[in-house]
Amino acid sequence: MEHRIHFTRREQQNTLQSHLLVPVSINGRSPFPFCVEPSRSRTLVSARTIEAIGISVDDSSSVLTISERLAYPLLRLDSVAVGGAILNNFEVVVWGSPAIPPEILARGVSA
Repeated sequence: MEHRIHFTRREQQNTLQSHLLVPVSINGRSPFPFCVEPSRSRTLVSARTIEAIGISVDDSSSVLTISERLAYPLLRLDSVAVGGAILNNFEVVVWGSPAIPPEILARGVSA
């Protein structure tokens, strides 16, 4: 079975950066444009996208701590799919979410 994935190039204004975007399905809902960045060790998903698929970040979420003042929730998604490839139980960093309470920040995971 052959699957084709359509990449879209997005140029950033006033920079030398450009990104390849690919449509991704999250928990069976799609399409969400994701940036392909093979050098990253973690996948970032915007808080807006997490809200759009109906998931809430709560006190039980794990946390990725970058510094004393910078931490982001970690969530496990049921599935992330690109074309015919599906990853189940996939952990992502929720980027741009609201401030995290200190008690959650205290149990963070180092970057």
